[in-house]
Amino acid sequence: MWGLRTMAALAAILVLVAGCGSGSSAKKAAPSTLQGYVPRPTLEVGALSLPDSSANDADFPFRAQPGKLLLAYFGYTNCPDICPATLADLRISLKRLGAEAGRVQVAMVTVDPARDTAEILDTYLGHFFKDPHALRTDDPAALQAVADAFGVQYEVQTDAQGTVDVGHTSLVFAIDTKGRVVDAWPTGMDNKIVTDDLRLLLSRQT
Repeated sequence: MWGLRTMAALAAILVLVAGCGSGSSAKKAAPSTLQGYVPRPTLEVGALSLPDSSANDADFPFRAQPGKLLLAYFGYTNCPDICPATLADLRISLKRLGAEAGRVQVAMVTVDPARDTAEILDTYLGHFFKDPHALRTDDPAALQAVADAFGVQYEVQTDAQGTVDVGHTSLVFAIDTKGRVVDAWPTGMDNKIVTDDLRLLLSRQT
């Protein structure tokens, strides 16, 4: 699908950029600029929301709480590789933050709500994070509206044998308190890069 090919190309470009200037002095210096993908023009998503099944389906807006960052990911629990790898890497990046990780909220939007019940999604995310936000809706139009705002593409198909195939854009989005997407990282991004970006973003939120 077009979105997946685009994200794969983006990942390759970012890896090349991250590999430049890898001398000893560069390793010691704290990055002063973001190393992820900053969407241009800026994506404004703060006016959007979805039910949070981890909070009795309370409305969850796509903007961080004061002094914090919100990380949002679109995926599904039956994903065999990309989703669990992305979430596991994100968990490592957050662990590197130490105490500052408490200022980062994590939310996952399921693009496969027919199979991802509230209980399944809550349990799945609980394996990766403490107090995550499990976002799901049975309203296809509401899900599509949120995905479109992030520039996320997804598709769920069932073949004649009943096998379900899901394709989706795989990016972790960082959202500030004003509901702006301020950074994004594709699957496979180096954990240290994500951690460095998070530190820089958090410093801007204080």
